[in-house]
Amino acid sequence: MHSTVGLEALCVFLQEVERWCAELLESHLSYPTLTAYRSQHDRVSWLSTITALLDATALLKVGLNKTTHAQRQLAWRAHCCYAMARHAVVDISYITVASLPLNRALNRLPDSQQGALAQFLQGSGLDIGKPERWAALRRLRREYEPYVEGLAEALLLELPPWLPPADAHDNWESGLQDQAEHFYRA
Repeated sequence: MHSTVGLEALCVFLQEVERWCAELLESHLSYPTLTAYRSQHDRVSWLSTITALLDATALLKVGLNKTTHAQRQLAWRAHCCYAMARHAVVDISYITVASLPLNRALNRLPDSQQGALAQFLQGSGLDIGKPERWAALRRLRREYEPYVEGLAEALLLELPPWLPPADAHDNWESGLQDQAEHFYRA
């Protein structure tokens, strides 16, 4: 994230994502049954996507140094995207989840994983090693995690982890051969 071109491209991406969140909010409020629609792919859902967006924009909000114009612009775009994504999950929760669990035991990013996340982000241009930044990240997470957790429980969906498992692979990396091996093992 050090190049200005990269920061500008990320700003454009976040602006498009913000628009997607607004369209998701409008469609899911207008047609609540859309919340239950499933992807044909494992680990892919509107909820996992918006949760990952909230996680990423929360990291950008607290981790950017904001010393250059491009960084300040990215911080503003991350703030706008975060606000729209949070607005979407909160409003969709109100029409989907009967009783919202505001004090959940689930913690997708326990304090014990702070070092691993900082190492994972090393070289990205995000500085999250300071205690006040971790505290700010915890505050932001409390603003949206109860809602995405309630939606995940109500819709029987999994939320994405903050850190990828060691053996993780993307859906595009599997193919017919992998499916055939799984079929014949069963």
